Amino acid sequence: MEEPKKQLPKIKIIGYLGNSTIEEIKSSIIQQNQWITNDDKYNIVHIYKWKNKNASTIYMECSPSLYHKIMKYGKLYVEWERYPAYEVIDVTRCYNCQEYYHKSKNCTKAKACEYCAEEHSEENCEKRQKKCKSCENANFRYKKNYNTEHTASDPVCPSKNYYMEVLKSKIDYGF
Repeated sequence: MEEPKKQLPKIKIIGYLGNSTIEEIKSSIIQQNQWITNDDKYNIVHIYKWKNKNASTIYMECSPSLYHKIMKYGKLYVEWERYPAYEVIDVTRCYNCQEYYHKSKNCTKAKACEYCAEEHSEENCEKRQKKCKSCENANFRYKKNYNTEHTASDPVCPSKNYYMEVLKSKIDYGF
């Protein structure tokens, strides 16, 4: 039995305004960030661009050593513009049942309100008491003791943080 191969770290750069090709972006990153050495250029495994209305987000998969350098500096020059670099760890949340690790198009569970966890849409919510459906279910199913007095979209949700740690355990940080 073998341990599954870990994924490489991913980084995103938000707000890119240029129209360059992926190869031009990669070349620009290598040339304009002096702390990226000649050896590092082979550590950029994959780059792709997601076009939004006014700007794009650049996603980059790289080696653990280059990832740590980028996180240390925190910013990257791309075509003479300086952009903050963020680690990509996306925990998928269903907007139907408000639980993690699946999307609403694949959901077979009942609709749950993001705000109060009851079976109605957020638009029809009249409750004033916040409650997280995901944490409530984790407490019931897995005997956790999570605080449920927050919304499903709260960035400090214990269920979300648990799944973030699960995803991080599947990434090769080079340790």
